[in-house]
Amino acid sequence: MHSMDGVFALPEAARADCLRSLVQSCGCTYVSLWQYDSNLSNLFFLDGFYDATNNQQSSSLGSVAERLLHQYRALTFDVNDHEYVPGVVFRNQLPYIELQLLDLLRLTSTEIQTKFFQVITF
Repeated sequence: MHSMDGVFALPEAARADCLRSLVQSCGCTYVSLWQYDSNLSNLFFLDGFYDATNNQQSSSLGSVAERLLHQYRALTFDVNDHEYVPGVVFRNQLPYIELQLLDLLRLTSTEIQTKFFQVITF
């Protein structure tokens, strides 16, 4: 088991603390965990943390980011779409992936993903 695998087994509150700590220590804006459903061959959102303070956004952009994040969390992704996030991580058996904005945008498969990533990085 990779060290990142353990975060999936943590209770919800401990997992939230772990993700918050990860975002703060790495200086990133957002981290997410996607869980595999073998019956459907889909990835669905398990947990994540978005640090709006890291982003220094105005309150209106912050509310847009929160709305888009809520929509993004509701999506599911086919693991066979391994050319896009989050499938590329799963199919390549990577414990995690860190991307710059241009690379991340190139790997999005939905308009909601694209808008969310654009809003949280500007």
